[in-house]
Amino acid sequence: MFLYLNASIAGALLEPLLGVQVSRTGQPYAAQDLGNSYPSASGPTVAPTQGVEQTGNMLIMELAHARVSGNGALLAQYYGTTKRWADYLVGNAVKSVN
Repeated sequence: MFLYLNASIAGALLEPLLGVQVSRTGQPYAAQDLGNSYPSASGPTVAPTQGVEQTGNMLIMELAHARVSGNGALLAQYYGTTKRWADYLVGNAVKSVN
């Protein structure tokens, strides 16, 4: 919905998520959650059972934001994370357990 109303809002929502994923998780896949101690993003609190699903969701949102807004800055800024996630999906999507 945010993409169609104002694509820049989607970028503002994605930016902190990507920032935390880069600095805190250290996993080859996207974290399922950012923690349970709001407003502090203390890191994932559950065992990683949705690596493929959450990684795919984040990649879809990044690309959708870039295409609809015409702004590829997030993709450029977080290229390393995006590439790591794409590589994870290539190696794990077909044989996924989730």
